[in-house]
Amino acid sequence: LADKHGMHTKFLRGFKNVHIQGVEFYNGGQAHAVGQYPVHWHMNGNVDAVGNYTAPTYLKNSSVHRSFARCVTIHGTSGVTVANNVAYNSSGHCYFLEDGAEQRNILDGNLGILTRHGTLLLSDKSIQDCQAMGVTDTGLCNAP
Repeated sequence: LADKHGMHTKFLRGFKNVHIQGVEFYNGGQAHAVGQYPVHWHMNGNVDAVGNYTAPTYLKNSSVHRSFARCVTIHGTSGVTVANNVAYNSSGHCYFLEDGAEQRNILDGNLGILTRHGTLLLSDKSIQDCQAMGVTDTGLCNAP
C-alpha cells in the first residue's frame, strides 16, 4: 500500500476474552497514526487472574508481516501472553511494551526479522525487534 495505511486491531477495556492463534496479519499498522498497530492491547488493566480473567488473553503461533507501524503493542495492559510468533519486514519495534506500567506480560519464543526504522516515536528509529519498558514482565526479547 503506497499510503502505508493498513489494517489495525485494537482491544479496549471491557472485553471478555481475546485468544488469537494461527492468524496472519499482513499490511497492518498505519505509519502516520499513533495507536494504529496490527495487534494492540490498549489500556485494559489486568487481563489475567489478577483482573478475574479465568482464561488469560494471548497471541500465539501467528505472524505479522509487512507492517507499517510496529507489530504487537501492549499498552497499559498486564497479563498478556505473546508466544511463538514471527514478525517480518516491519517499521518500528516488532514487540513493544509502551509505558513501563505493564506487568506480568509473557513474551516468549517470538522472532522479529527485518525490522526497519519507524517514524511514530523516537524509540522507533532504533531497529530493535523488541522494546520493553516494563520491569516486571518475563521472557522479553528472548528469541535469537
